[in-house]
Amino acid sequence: MSEKQFIQLTDDDGQLSTVSADVQVVGSAQAASFAEAVRKDLNDILNLGLSNRLSGEEINTRVTSNEHMLGRFIRAVHDELNK
Repeated sequence: MSEKQFIQLTDDDGQLSTVSADVQVVGSAQAASFAEAVRKDLNDILNLGLSNRLSGEEINTRVTSNEHMLGRFIRAVHDELNK
């Protein structure tokens, strides 16, 4: 994956950082922990990808793993809202 393709995929590092900085999680400590783990991992993927330290395959593997963590976050929030 070229840098141009990666930037198009992530829609610019600055924009992602701005958006993630605006997200606030209010709820259980578990949900907040999952949200922070997802944010940190996406930031890592972005930084490593932009510096060509991850191959396209490694990016896909990391994103898939992150989707699992995102699912755990969604379930934790869902459980919190249904109390």
